[in-house]
Amino acid sequence: MKSFYEKQGSQFAYTAVSTLQEPHPHSTAQPNTHLIPFVAQNMQGIISVHNPKLHLEVATLQSFLDDYMKGSKSAKIDYVHDKDVVAELGAKPNNIGFYLPAISKHDFFRTIIVDGALPSKTFSMGKADEKRFYLECRKITS
Repeated sequence: MKSFYEKQGSQFAYTAVSTLQEPHPHSTAQPNTHLIPFVAQNMQGIISVHNPKLHLEVATLQSFLDDYMKGSKSAKIDYVHDKDVVAELGAKPNNIGFYLPAISKHDFFRTIIVDGALPSKTFSMGKADEKRFYLECRKITS
């Protein structure tokens, strides 16, 4: 949290909560504010980033994580698309799990125009247990 705060400066705040209830606060976000619920071993809460530089919550978080990973050789990131798994893994010692909203298909192209390429693992459709393997094929002619 301290590193995230230092990157965001006065635009960052977090609130500890006793439980994270559905719906997640993304649906009630204030204008020009990203709300990112999280769970850790002994706490859970909501990170608020006011006047974010990027359009999507995931982009704001991923830009911090990219910088953090450069300075930490032992840290690892796992991208999970199941809220129950995020809760279970995030509550383990030395872990933190973030709940991010799904990207609206109506914002897809606007987001690319505003922010450029989407952050890691954001273009993943479906629930975790519904994932399929995709194969890219190309016709080779001589």
